[in-house]
Amino acid sequence: MLSFDCMDEPVHQLRALLANERTARIEAERDGRLKDEFLEALGHELRAPLNAILGWSRLMELGRLGVEETRSGGETIARNARALAHIVDDLLDLSAVSTGKIRVDPEETDICEIVEAALDILQSSAASKGVVLEKHLATPGCLVFGTLNGCNRWSGIS
Repeated sequence: MLSFDCMDEPVHQLRALLANERTARIEAERDGRLKDEFLEALGHELRAPLNAILGWSRLMELGRLGVEETRSGGETIARNARALAHIVDDLLDLSAVSTGKIRVDPEETDICEIVEAALDILQSSAASKGVVLEKHLATPGCLVFGTLNGCNRWSGIS
């Protein structure tokens, strides 16, 4: 009777390698699908502000808009350009975090302070349009776990 006991270990190693390869392939395929979904969502997020910018700029190029329409179009272009800049900032932050260039150190942050600062910034603009901003916070302190810099940029305070 022939014995192949000496082959048991190499066969076991080969099976383990095949299982590892299969797992790695499944994870790579999942990562590829997630990347594709992210890029699709990003495309939609970029398309809306770009369409508004392109549409208004084309109308302005034609020179058929009145003064008020031109002002409104300019505001729309500026607002959508800021939205695009915000998306690009978020992408750059995401890239920097994923490559290890930036380390995110979340800490307890009082979001009420950020809300108050945002209201202070918006107050004069709102008042000039006849809008009254009121603050109604349930508690004097609203602690969240995050980064103050990220919260400030998200709220438009820099």
